[in-house]
Amino acid sequence: MSRKRAKRYFGMTVVQLLVLGCLAFVVCGTLAGGFVFVSRSTGGGGFSIFPSAVPSSTPEPTFTPYLTETPVSTPVPTLIPYKELIPSGWNQYTTATIELWVPPQFQLVDVEQEQQARIEFYKDLGYEDVARSLEENPPTYVFWFKETESSTTLYTANITVEPSLMTVGNLDEFLDREYESGPQEFIIVNRQEFQVGNYGARRVLLEANLSNIYIGVAQYAIFDGVNVWVISCGSHFNNFYAWLPEFDKMARTFRMIGQ
Repeated sequence: MSRKRAKRYFGMTVVQLLVLGCLAFVVCGTLAGGFVFVSRSTGGGGFSIFPSAVPSSTPEPTFTPYLTETPVSTPVPTLIPYKELIPSGWNQYTTATIELWVPPQFQLVDVEQEQQARIEFYKDLGYEDVARSLEENPPTYVFWFKETESSTTLYTANITVEPSLMTVGNLDEFLDREYESGPQEFIIVNRQEFQVGNYGARRVLLEANLSNIYIGVAQYAIFDGVNVWVISCGSHFNNFYAWLPEFDKMARTFRMIGQ
């Protein structure tokens, strides 16, 4: 007796189809789990087949200070106590209004006598106009000093101190006027600010050739608020720049009494 054959679908029995379906279910579950794992490992959001660009790290900003100009200010000189300005061995000279210390190589001489001697000096050299000017408008010197040591030159070092009333706007205008009207034989070679206490001051260096007698002069113009005090220091040119540091020191000892 023959057995009845089982029905087939797509060439497979029902049992085979059930087995195949179970296998398919298992495969789909595996793929789905893998999809979820990969999706979470890449950030948990949606999955993209295009890899996300790795964000570049933003560098910490570097602070670059603005370039600014260093402010330049005129330094205010620190005043040296007056007693420290006086060199050892120097001699003090005063009037009712001023004080000055002078190197010991210079002694005080008679102003009128020296004035007349200077007039004769210019006449002998042929500078009649300068001599006449000194006779008609004699300077009002309060001090006149001369070097005491014998000089090997024809022009002895000397120092004079003279006040003049300030009649213009400032010290530089005063000097401009004075040198415009002064003897043309004297040539200005340097003019600069100069520190004398709290006073406004200038130092002017001049040179002159007086009939082949070469001299140098340092003039210190010091304004006290009312008068301009002019300290003139002259010597033969051979010795002038050796004397100049001493002349500078002397000018710095000038002060008004009571100030």
